[in-house]
Amino acid sequence: MPYYDFECLDCKKISTVKLSVKDIEEGKKVECKYCHSYNTQRYFQPIAVNTSSNSKEEFQGCGEHCKCFPNN
Repeated sequence: MPYYDFECLDCKKISTVKLSVKDIEEGKKVECKYCHSYNTQRYFQPIAVNTSSNSKEEFQGCGEHCKCFPNN
C-alpha cells in the first residue's frame, strides 16, 4: 500500500499515512496523529525539476518538508 501525506487544517501539521488506493478513491477520512482531528486534506509536496545543466537559476530546494537534501 502506498503512503500519502495529509495536512491537518486545525493544527497545520503534516501526517504520513499508509492507505490503499481504494481508501483514497472512496475519500476515507484521515485522523491527524497530532491533534486527532479529522479536518484533514491531501498534501502534495513540491518537487524539484532541473531541465538542463545550463539552467540559469540556482536550485533552492524543494520546500520546507523536503527530505531530499540534508540542509532542508
